Amino acid sequence: MRELREELGMTQLEFANALGITTTTVSRAEQGHREPVFTVLQFKKLCEITGKSPSQLPNYFGKGALIVSNK
Repeated sequence: MRELREELGMTQLEFANALGITTTTVSRAEQGHREPVFTVLQFKKLCEITGKSPSQLPNYFGKGALIVSNK
C-alpha cells in the first residue's frame, strides 16, 4: 500500500481521508500487520484516485492479497 500511496504523493492522512478509512488502517497495512479490507465503494474510489484497474491493484498489496467486503 505504501508504494501506491507514495506514487500518488499522498500522506497517510490524505490517503486515508480519500478512501474513507483510518490512518491506523493505512499504517497497519503498510507495516504488514494486517491486510486492508475495503468496501466496494472504497475499492471503486481506490481505482478512481489511482487511475488503476481492479486487476492492477492487488500487485500493490503485499503478497497480492486484497480483500473487498460487501459491507
